[in-house]
Amino acid sequence: MDRSEKICDVMVWDGEKDLEKLIEFCDVGVATGSTVVNGSINDLIEKFQEAGKPLVFFGNTIAGVASLMNLDRICPFAH
Repeated sequence: MDRSEKICDVMVWDGEKDLEKLIEFCDVGVATGSTVVNGSINDLIEKFQEAGKPLVFFGNTIAGVASLMNLDRICPFAH
């Protein structure tokens, strides 16, 4: 997929290549634990901090890392 492409009349952006444009567009960033595995977590945190916008991680895959790094995290199924 090129930088951005319309699929079923919906614009789909490349989260890696279009990150700065996506951050500018959004009010709040939401990410999963996959960012740890694919190595994008540090860049993502840095870019959102530079933009002065909140970044919230969700799901149970980020639980341990979020605790160790003091990251904002939500998980609707956590107890």
